[in-house]
Amino acid sequence: MGPDYDLTGLITCSTGGLKYIGTFAQGRSRTYRYYTCSSHIRHGSHGCDVPRLPAEAIYQAVLAALLDLYSDTNLSAGAIRAERPNRAGQLSHTEQNSPPSQKAIGQLRRDLAHVFRPGAPASARR
Repeated sequence: MGPDYDLTGLITCSTGGLKYIGTFAQGRSRTYRYYTCSSHIRHGSHGCDVPRLPAEAIYQAVLAALLDLYSDTNLSAGAIRAERPNRAGQLSHTEQNSPPSQKAIGQLRRDLAHVFRPGAPASARR
């Protein structure tokens, strides 16, 4: 059985608009993991000539983007304020008036670091 690819179907090819699928190549001493356009898998370079993407580089880019996103407390607070009218009555008064704490942001960073732990199977990362 091949390795897990958590982003399969979430990356879209810029050429044909089809989804990328997790693939791998077995070298002499290691397995090389990639995301490849489904058109390329099905039809070869005639279907799509966009190069495959190294999976580890994609995981690191996603992790960095998520950490940047959740580290911006102004962005988080703004999103909470914008969503507040949609959630009226669902939150307690204390929750409605509290911006995200540094402790909560720190916990989120730790949680995200475990999600994209390099080399771990998806089941161990969750």
